[in-house]
Amino acid sequence: RGKDGRVQLSIRRVAPGMSWTSTFPIDVSELTGFDIRALTAERAPVDFELRREAGVFHFQGTFENGQGHGPFAFTPSREFIASVEREGLGDLDENDVYGCALNDVTIEFLHGLRQLGYGKVSISDAQRLRIHGIGLDGIRAYHAAGLGEPTVDELTRLSIHGVTPQRVRDLRALGYTDLDVDQHVRM
Repeated sequence: RGKDGRVQLSIRRVAPGMSWTSTFPIDVSELTGFDIRALTAERAPVDFELRREAGVFHFQGTFENGQGHGPFAFTPSREFIASVEREGLGDLDENDVYGCALNDVTIEFLHGLRQLGYGKVSISDAQRLRIHGIGLDGIRAYHAAGLGEPTVDELTRLSIHGVTPQRVRDLRALGYTDLDVDQHVRM
């Protein structure tokens, strides 16, 4: 839709035995080669890319009255795959690399998790954090708010249930200083 420089991007991938659909808002500025005028055109061809460290999504299609559709292709990054394997996080299959690109899992994110005390987080756990909008700054904010070092599962639950670091700080300011993650989620 192009509101506030953002569009809603939906990607559907079908392979034997599986079907993935991901829909998320994204800044138009992240779409290399996208002509913003296509959003208001009656009909306009488009050809653009979403470049991520793990790979590149190439989109082609047509926009009609603010709605776009068409096929895409994904090209995995050999450098990303080699870096992840050097980190000792295992061999990535095509779905792992696709998921990392889709959810913007980067080598910096993986390194940051290790620096924050999360050791060698699995690729699926890293993707899960990113799916729920949890980045390194968010994890640091939970730590600073007084939650210690929540596990990946706990961070995910906090995010799903809308428990922000600010909410933790606000409750601590009201005297609720000994709440654990489960208590925050239940509240």
